[in-house]
Amino acid sequence: MGLTWVPLMLAIAAPSGRLPTWLVQGLPEPILPTAGLANSLVTVAQLLFMFRGRWLKYRAATERLRENCMRFRAGLRPVNRDDAENAFGKALDELEKEQGGGSAAAEARPGGW
Repeated sequence: MGLTWVPLMLAIAAPSGRLPTWLVQGLPEPILPTAGLANSLVTVAQLLFMFRGRWLKYRAATERLRENCMRFRAGLRPVNRDDAENAFGKALDELEKEQGGGSAAAEARPGGW
């Protein structure tokens, strides 16, 4: 956010006369172009590497994990049966399968979940 807003605010504030003269003189030459280039590079890197898509995928998995944990602890459906631990383990296995986790993660769970 700073790479976008700081250069913009500096460019707006420069003609106001409230900034020091050394900063106003330096803005057009090295500061604003450098900040603009950095902003462009970060934007292109985010577009190429698709960080947002991965982040959304992991965030959705975290929310599903939280929901399953809360349902298990509160005894709500679908884990309100006698075999609640097995139902919870099955929900975790489905989540791991969607995220690309292997059976090693299931074996490492405490209590065999």
